[in-house]
Amino acid sequence: MNKRLIIFGVLLAALLLSAVSPWPATLRIWNFTGDNVYLTLKYRGVQKYFLTATPQGNSDTYYLSVFDITRLTYSAQVTACSTTTTWGRLRMASNVRLTFTSCEAMKQYWTPKYWGEPTMEKPNFWNWNGDESVPPNMGWWGSLSYKDLAGTKSAFRFLYDVVP
Repeated sequence: MNKRLIIFGVLLAALLLSAVSPWPATLRIWNFTGDNVYLTLKYRGVQKYFLTATPQGNSDTYYLSVFDITRLTYSAQVTACSTTTTWGRLRMASNVRLTFTSCEAMKQYWTPKYWGEPTMEKPNFWNWNGDESVPPNMGWWGSLSYKDLAGTKSAFRFLYDVVP
């Protein structure tokens, strides 16, 4: 009897842990740019979401916009500070926080204001006299693809690039 109960418990745990999460992930966007941030999310080429994060936010907290997103990996296009990303990927495996600092501060990517905890990412790209730029792809602030030593896992859930 005990063996059957243990086997049943192991099988039930395996079933529950292997199931795809039925509840959505939460995308929190902190918008300190002073203008709207637009986020277009596509899955397999089909647009699933067009999100607008206003400086006033859509929650009780000023600057904070909260969205419930189906847990998938999306191709993403973001427009902030008069600059639009040309390529992007947003992996919504769990809750993600994106913090958009002021447009002027985005040009200073080397400062500590861009250091954060896991799942709190601070995208930064800017338009400087008509030239669109992103930080260099190095260190933990690289915009495109910082990977671990094996080259398999990306440190960021939101990867992006701006090609001038």
